[in-house]
Amino acid sequence: MSESTSLDSSQGFNSPLMCWDLFIEGYDAKMGMAADRADLIRMASSNHWKHNFDFESELFRCGNTIIVTDPSILIVLATRNMFKMNGYLPQEVIGKKPSMFQGEGTSKETTRAIRNAINQRQHFEATLVNYRKNGEAYPCFIRGYPVFNKSGELVNFIAFESELTEK
Repeated sequence: MSESTSLDSSQGFNSPLMCWDLFIEGYDAKMGMAADRADLIRMASSNHWKHNFDFESELFRCGNTIIVTDPSILIVLATRNMFKMNGYLPQEVIGKKPSMFQGEGTSKETTRAIRNAINQRQHFEATLVNYRKNGEAYPCFIRGYPVFNKSGELVNFIAFESELTEK
């Protein structure tokens, strides 16, 4: 005779509920990334961006946080996954400068090099010590690009950011 086991909650098996919790958490993250992607595509379209960035790859495959500023370097868009990286909600950073993430451990030399690239409207890559909302420092790798419209006017800057983790 074979024995069968029923996996119902009366026997203390809560796995299905825990699986749903994990599913919902992952689903919410993917839906947030999809909404961010749509926002970025709308911004690119309305500002007539000349460059075509692969937002799907940057958000879904790479897990990057994306920040878009206006030409005066005020943040106009930040993706929702920023909260996971540094504890800030996108609405908390809109209208502020990215320097809000910097602090005493941030290299002045690196920030000067970034500022020079921005002033010259050039692409840059840099690793900075940034700070979370709770004050904790973390290494942040940034790839920044000036964004021009089809008429050649500077309309935005975009940064793809990721926290560097030790292997």
